[in-house]
Amino acid sequence: MKKLFSLILAAAMGVGTVQTAFAETSFTDISDPKYAWAKTQIEEMAEQGYIAGYEDNTYRPDNQVTRLETIVLFSRAIGANRSENEEVLEAAKAQYGDFVDSIGLNFGQDEVSFMMYRGILDEDDVDTFLRDGKAAVAMPRQEAAAIITKAMCADDVANAEVLIDMEYTDAQLISSDYAQYVYYVSEQGIMNGMDDGYFSPETSVLRSQIAVMLHRVVDKMNLYIETALVTELDTEKNNITIMDPDGAEIPMGYVEYTKFYVDNELADENAEIVHTNSRLTYINNELVFVDVLETVVDETVRGIFQGYSMASDETTVTLRDAATKEATEYVVAINTSYNELTGSGLTLKSFKAGDYVEIDITNDKIISMTRLQIESSIKDAVVQEVGIDDDMYIVISHEDEEYDGLKIFLDEDVSVYKNGDFEDLSVIYRGDSITIIMEYEQVTKVKAVSDTRTYEGAISSVSIADVSSLKVKVNNEIKEFDVLPTVKITLGGKEASLYDLRVGDLVKITVESGAVLSISATTAVMSSNPVTGVIEVVNASKGFIKVDGETIFCKDTSTTFITAGGMTKMMKDLQEGMSVSIRGSLQNGAYIASLVIIEN
Repeated sequence: MKKLFSLILAAAMGVGTVQTAFAETSFTDISDPKYAWAKTQIEEMAEQGYIAGYEDNTYRPDNQVTRLETIVLFSRAIGANRSENEEVLEAAKAQYGDFVDSIGLNFGQDEVSFMMYRGILDEDDVDTFLRDGKAAVAMPRQEAAAIITKAMCADDVANAEVLIDMEYTDAQLISSDYAQYVYYVSEQGIMNGMDDGYFSPETSVLRSQIAVMLHRVVDKMNLYIETALVTELDTEKNNITIMDPDGAEIPMGYVEYTKFYVDNELADENAEIVHTNSRLTYINNELVFVDVLETVVDETVRGIFQGYSMASDETTVTLRDAATKEATEYVVAINTSYNELTGSGLTLKSFKAGDYVEIDITNDKIISMTRLQIESSIKDAVVQEVGIDDDMYIVISHEDEEYDGLKIFLDEDVSVYKNGDFEDLSVIYRGDSITIIMEYEQVTKVKAVSDTRTYEGAISSVSIADVSSLKVKVNNEIKEFDVLPTVKITLGGKEASLYDLRVGDLVKITVESGAVLSISATTAVMSSNPVTGVIEVVNASKGFIKVDGETIFCKDTSTTFITAGGMTKMMKDLQEGMSVSIRGSLQNGAYIASLVIIEN
């Protein structure tokens, strides 16, 4: 019945039981009547991709099979070469690749790693069958019986059998190490005696024989792999429940030797497999491998825990949104996990009203609930940007990548402290050092510290916009500042505005962090005859240029060089043939430029 449910689910999901491509195969050397007993099996195993012939299109049925070749073939029988197991194979190589490499195999490293990952072979088995050159030795029949039994996940079953006298004429020659396996494969009809009634335990297996054995194993194992959402686990009844694409839940039993893998590690049956997409592998209609792929979370919600209620059919939890204050009820799933940030171990009764929690929701039910910190803070941040988007916001820079570039909205209820004094949001400036304090992840308090400085220099650019800015050349370095709407500006001792300032004006500005609080400006002294013309000579080392025959003294430390578009330049950028407009003053008969505007 379990397999029937599984096949119904597979049909619904459009998944076939065999995904290996079939191809027409006809070896040239198996048509002789003496191979009639194996011809069909050889062809079918080749068509399904389990075995292959040689380049000359022969199969060579009388060749012996090595121990390594036998292990590789039966690893394929349990899915080593199946596309669904690509991730499993990678995990197997990561865990056992180094050990397998130490054996020095010419091929088959992936398949051997896969057999070890699945618990089919352990290190002692690998040493017994493959190490010290044994990999290339022909496989004896009694050892083949062991490999086949292990591949069928029947090692424990075989060793638990009560061994009765086998009817083989040479039964006494079968090693005690392999007798249980020989008995098992004989009872299962996988291996039979030779024509004379002998088992011939030390006789080497031939390629024709291995094809027949493999065919019987593949047919009996009926390997089936599917991926499904696991919704419930009952360890008392050895049962998991999976969900089909239509939302119907289907119970699936598992056996004592079923292996569970979580994060590519072997786990016990109490592993967290509920609410996960898992890959299920069936052998001989039994669920034998469960590989957890990922936890399925449809939605993650954070809120303030209000309480819970329990009814006969379901339990509900009520959370209140920290921002909107809206309360919502959520249904709790069976096997929900309850956790602290530092680990698990809680129960639903551990949560109290007012706790801040995060819930993961799958299929409209809570599958996990974690208690978070109510209060948190971000320290050692710097304000990178200040703006308004419905509410005021700041963008911060931080050494921690989690916070660097974070945009934080601040509503009117936020308490603001600037340099130790209680203030309002308007005093937060770009460049302030800032600490943000939150409750339920909502900002409740901001502590800012600023650095007040005074700069003197010449204006190189004025930008008037929603957030105006000013560029000032200070000691040959261009500095940019935000200009607040409340800035106090004087020009020549009289009250003025940004619109009155010009490139080249000399200014003294008071700056708090990156924001200008006051500007005291003086219009650069103009000569009675501003110079306009074409540069004829540039002598940067002497600090002068000639424009239409007139010598103009200028240098980076005392002259502002800009383009007509407002781009800052330096004296080295001046070239003969440029059209320029120059503002300056006559000092002791020499023309000293304070501003050079490059027209082209």
